Amino acid sequence: MTIQRHTTHPNFESLRTYAAEGVGSANASDLTTHLSICESCFETYLNLLLQQTTSQEFAVPEWIWLGVHERLQSMRNTKPQTRTLRLLVPAVICLLLLSFITVLWIHLRPPTAGMPTLDFGSYLIALEHSTDRAAVAQLQPEIRGATLRNETSMTNTVPEQIQNYHLVRRSQWHSRMRMAPVDRFLYQSASDTFVLFSAPRGSAMRFGQYELTPADQVGRRCRRVTCPKQDVYVWPSATHDYVFVHKKSSMSDSETLVTQLMEEAK
Repeated sequence: MTIQRHTTHPNFESLRTYAAEGVGSANASDLTTHLSICESCFETYLNLLLQQTTSQEFAVPEWIWLGVHERLQSMRNTKPQTRTLRLLVPAVICLLLLSFITVLWIHLRPPTAGMPTLDFGSYLIALEHSTDRAAVAQLQPEIRGATLRNETSMTNTVPEQIQNYHLVRRSQWHSRMRMAPVDRFLYQSASDTFVLFSAPRGSAMRFGQYELTPADQVGRRCRRVTCPKQDVYVWPSATHDYVFVHKKSSMSDSETLVTQLMEEAK
């Protein structure tokens, strides 16, 4: 039988004869060549070899055992690499995805994320309904994202005296983000009181039912809260946001106090 290499496969009988007689069988050279390139015939040949009785001698070409050894070695070296790649690729994808989400969050997060929130709504309502001068010194807004502490640190500069008002008390709230604290400065004169709040620039300010309107009459960018019995002004500096609260009276002009504070408070 003549084998056409690469196209024609030997029949089962030829393979069994080759398995039994080895290189001494007919057409052994052609079979040897074919088995070196045909995986299916090679598998059939190996099965026939295994079926031979152990007492029977048969010759197995050396190139076959070399091929088997190389294939087993290749399988042993390739599988761990494949397994490693299967574990490594998802890990790399997860890392890239996590990095993308982190960058996206940094760019898209609100500018006030992590900043304290000062809610003046209930505070102003309480001041509106109070006739006690001491209420200004005792009441305080709701400050979220920061904790009141007994000790204070000088993180910004405010004047010790404005006209005939003296700084008599300072309260301080520290945020969890270790940024500049929220300060409450209490000023008193012989017959009057006002409060100045200082918060890190960009802190959230809430005024409840009261609206904010421009107040350009003080000479700088400023807003005024429409509160019937209190003069409330809000303005920014380079590093802080300020809120001024003063009960309306004829004893002192709030606009003059605010103008001076805007010039001196840093």
